[in-house]
Amino acid sequence: MSRVFVSHASADAELVDVFVDTLLRNGCNLGPDDIFYTSGEDTGIPSGEDLIATVRAEVGDATLVVALVTPTYQTRPVCVAELGAAWSRSRRLMPLMLPGMPRTDLEGVLAGMTIRTLDDSATLDELHDRVKEATGVNVKAATWNRHKQRWLKALADLVTRVPVPETVSVADVEQFRQDLEGAQEALSEVEEENTRLRRNLEAVSKLKDADELAAARLPDDEYERFDALVADVAAALKPLSGIVVDAVWADQFSSGLPRPEWADRSRAEEAEDAINDGFLCEDDDGSLHPDTSAGAITRAQERVERLQTFLTEECSEDFFNWFKKKYDFDPDLRKKRVWDQLF
Repeated sequence: MSRVFVSHASADAELVDVFVDTLLRNGCNLGPDDIFYTSGEDTGIPSGEDLIATVRAEVGDATLVVALVTPTYQTRPVCVAELGAAWSRSRRLMPLMLPGMPRTDLEGVLAGMTIRTLDDSATLDELHDRVKEATGVNVKAATWNRHKQRWLKALADLVTRVPVPETVSVADVEQFRQDLEGAQEALSEVEEENTRLRRNLEAVSKLKDADELAAARLPDDEYERFDALVADVAAALKPLSGIVVDAVWADQFSSGLPRPEWADRSRAEEAEDAINDGFLCEDDDGSLHPDTSAGAITRAQERVERLQTFLTEECSEDFFNWFKKKYDFDPDLRKKRVWDQLF
């Protein structure tokens, strides 16, 4: 799943809650399943789960890690572990610093990084673009700008309420030592994972085309590969309206989608909007087809073809039997019931 991980100190929860609600939920149209941050009731760690293990897994799976750097942030070992894990995947990391915080206060990996502040309008626009790239969720520019301005208006007051780190007790130092050991263990595992990823990168750099590259990045286990391919298709279809998704299937596996009659007003209006937006086109007999001039359409079609190839040409007999038992049909997206169950 494509997720945005918000790395922060729990002491800064008030600032982080407003940041997540204003910029990510409302400004970028993300839902609870698109965001992970430990302070959120519906986005954090379930009761009874191990903190370090859960955070380690979420950082590793995140498609974007946004680090909200405050004076308290760098004093927290869990934050240090999150930052180190995200830094090792530098293309996924976007640190943002509290306005008024001197750069001389930055430590560790942050000291050598270009970090802009949470009140910089251009930086916030970059955040919007990177969230969109990481999650595939689209939002109108006017919506983003409206919530960005709300954030900028609220920020000045929020900065005054961000706590200053207190002097720690002996017990806190001991707890810090224990947490640091856990963080170092997590970083060691990340380094091992990076070594594996570098080997994979060397292998895929020799591949001939994008199809081979995409296939090389999929899991070896065919059940995990199936889950990954389904997730890829679902992510590509998510920004598209329902009638466009239906047209993608109909164009791929049937003779096109009949244009809805105006008796079904909502469906007909949805079709009209999709045509005007450039996602659908209409042929002479009134059938609707995806407009392949739209990048979102071509990406969705490519991923559907990749999944169909796996289901009909590459899967084993054991997988075939498992699929038929689970879904009550042969593994074939041409069967609309199979498509509807998966997507």
